[in-house]
Amino acid sequence: MIRFFLLILAVHLFSPAGADPEFVNLAAKARITASSELEGQELMAGAVADGRIAPALSQHLEFYPTALGAKSWAVDGEVAEDSGELVMEWKEPVMIREVVYFGRTTWLLEECFKDYELLVDGQAKPVAKGSFEKRHGGQRVVIDRQLVRKLTLRFLNSHGGPNPGAAEILVLDEEVSDATL
Repeated sequence: MIRFFLLILAVHLFSPAGADPEFVNLAAKARITASSELEGQELMAGAVADGRIAPALSQHLEFYPTALGAKSWAVDGEVAEDSGELVMEWKEPVMIREVVYFGRTTWLLEECFKDYELLVDGQAKPVAKGSFEKRHGGQRVVIDRQLVRKLTLRFLNSHGGPNPGAAEILVLDEEVSDATL
């Protein structure tokens, strides 16, 4: 009994103050398509289940299982110039604050995208533009909170891996801490 009490006390004392509440991945509620250009042919991936990229019908897109059973969406090509985008659409508008990208870095650090643009509701001017690092883990894009029906994450190039891609995308209505991710 004393050990149990001490364990509870230790968890309470060493837990981060103000930890984020459980967040909801809005990508899980969206209709998501992924496309890329490969030899002039547009390729479509299937819907995304719980933010993890699901297998597509096309044999040209490659999918690999991870240790947790998730899949990844990949684009052929070492540079992948202007070759991929993920489009998320919701039936009702959702409030968006942050997008978190997990590249295909389970295999090679190079198998993730580099430069990106984030567009909302079909507008030509991106709400965010930048570069993802060549590293493991989630990479965050924080934007001003806004109500959107359609969100496009356009990948402009990669770090040079043979099959850059995405393993998971989180779309959040608030900014969360690194500890929560």
